[in-house]
Amino acid sequence: PYTIEKIEDSDGKVVYEHHRDVHTVLNPQEAYYMQALLNASVSDAGGTSQSLVSPSYIGQWYWNKSLDVGGKTGTSNSHADAWFVGVTPKLVGGAWVGGEYRQIHFRSGALGQGSRTALPIFGLFMRKVLSDRTLAPKYLAKYPVPEGINPADIAQHDEPVQRHEEPKDSLVDPDAPYKNLEENANQESNSDRSTEPSGDKPHSSQDVAEPSGNTPQQSAGPGTTHQENQGNKTPKQKTKAAPKRNKSDDVFN
Repeated sequence: PYTIEKIEDSDGKVVYEHHRDVHTVLNPQEAYYMQALLNASVSDAGGTSQSLVSPSYIGQWYWNKSLDVGGKTGTSNSHADAWFVGVTPKLVGGAWVGGEYRQIHFRSGALGQGSRTALPIFGLFMRKVLSDRTLAPKYLAKYPVPEGINPADIAQHDEPVQRHEEPKDSLVDPDAPYKNLEENANQESNSDRSTEPSGDKPHSSQDVAEPSGNTPQQSAGPGTTHQENQGNKTPKQKTKAAPKRNKSDDVFN
């Protein structure tokens, strides 16, 4: 990286101009093959990035042959991190989804893999760009075919992808937790405000044992206290509110 591209004086004379040393890493033929691999993740059966070309994202531009696109998903151990990097001839973008700590993670691949969590971020970004009439002409493009490459030769060597099926999650609708996260958060916030302590409340007759004459009550065991009442000791049961459980708790470990 560098800071200054060019310096000119008041007369327009170039005083300084940065010159980059360019080194060829892949020749055009090799680069085309690498790009074909990334494109296959989107176009071929079994590809992990196939949902990118659904109507929800960039399907309308992909299927009318006006855009080439490829991508790569990634998921770390225990589904703690999910990645997606998408590439087109004019744009490259990446998305990461994860918690602040690795102990926070999704409970299954069906919920936490890169194609379900990170890919939609890139897909929505590309849809926004290509829906803009001023931006679409700049970024709708296809890769040029280098000299000496016949795309039909690549198609002849295609083989079915052998992929291990991810175990299905117990949730009937894996997208349900995401749809309800905001609703659950609002409910929890309202509940916290309504359950603020407002002093001791009187116990019901079921919570307080009746004294028998003037005989002191026997020890009530753990979890109780004794309340003095005209010389008689009456056990007073302590109560604890059950912790609130959110639907979203089922999504994470």
